[in-house]
Amino acid sequence: MIRIYETDCKDPYRNLAAEELFMESDPADIVLFLWQNENTIVIGRNQDAWAECRVQEFLADGGRIARRKSGGGAVYHDTGNLNFSFVAADENYNVRRQLGVIAEAVSAFGIPAEISGRNDLTVSGRKFSGNAFYDNKRMKLHHGTILIDTDPGKIAAYLTPNERKLAKRGVKSVGARVVCLKELCPEVTVDDMKTAVKEAFLSEYSPEGSMQTICLSAERSFFSETGIIERKAEEYADPAWIFGTGRGFDSRMEFGTGDSTFTVHYKEEDGIITDAVVYTDSMDWNAAAKLRRQLIGSPAGKENQWIKGS
Repeated sequence: MIRIYETDCKDPYRNLAAEELFMESDPADIVLFLWQNENTIVIGRNQDAWAECRVQEFLADGGRIARRKSGGGAVYHDTGNLNFSFVAADENYNVRRQLGVIAEAVSAFGIPAEISGRNDLTVSGRKFSGNAFYDNKRMKLHHGTILIDTDPGKIAAYLTPNERKLAKRGVKSVGARVVCLKELCPEVTVDDMKTAVKEAFLSEYSPEGSMQTICLSAERSFFSETGIIERKAEEYADPAWIFGTGRGFDSRMEFGTGDSTFTVHYKEEDGIITDAVVYTDSMDWNAAAKLRRQLIGSPAGKENQWIKGS
C-alpha cells in the first residue's frame, strides 16, 4: 500500500509535527506528504538561526522561523513553494528513485529537471528544489521544496548564507543560484504541480492504481484525536529548540569540508575543550553531535583552525 497525504495547513510547526508522526505511526510501504508553509524560514537541524537569516527583521515582518530535524541549509517558504516528504522503511527507501518522482513531475511541464549532487534538483545549473534527510531508526524521511512562484526578493532579503560556501559555488547570493519554475513555464501553478507529483508518484510506485489519498484539514486531522500533534507542534515552536544556546562561549572555530561548513562555539579550561556547540549545514543530520563528542576533552588552540573571541 502506498499513501498520499495533503494538507491545507500553512503552520510550519504543525506540518513538521505531522511529518514526524507519519514516521512514527504510518504502516504504509511509502508515504508522500504534500504541504506548504506561509512566510517561513526553515533552518537545518544543526544551524545557527542568527547566522542563517535576519531574525529580528523577519519576525518583525510577521515571519516564522522553524527548525527541522534533518540536516542541510536554510530555506524560505511561502505559498508559491510546494513541499514534499517521502517516508518509508529502509527496504522501500531510495533517494534517487524519490528524486526521480519530482523530476518526472517537473518534466511534465516541459522543464528539463536534473538531479544534481546529493540533494538538489536543478534546471541549467539553477536550483528549484533543495532536499534533506533524517531517520529515527525505524523509518527514513526525505523531504524537499519545489520553488514554483516564490518571492525571490524575500529569499534575498532574509536569508544570509555563509559567504565562503557561496564563493565556492561561484555565486554572489543565494538568490542568484535558485530559479522558480514559473519563470521557465509561466502556466504552471502550485495546484498543477501537486497533481503532477501525485501522478508521477503513482506511476513509479503503484502503476496498477493501488493508492490511498488522505486530505488533512488545518483545523483537524486524525492525529488531533489524541492531542499528540498539538503537543509535537509545541515542541517545534519552542524557542529553545529553534534558537539553541552557546553563542556566549569564549572561543570559536570555523572550517569547511566538502560541501559543508562548520562553526564551533566552545569553552576551554587549561587548554582543554570542556563544552561546545556545533553549527553546520552538513547533510548528515547527526554530524554536529558526532563532532561535539570528538571535541569534548580534546586540546584547544590549533592555530590554523581556531578563531578566538567569537
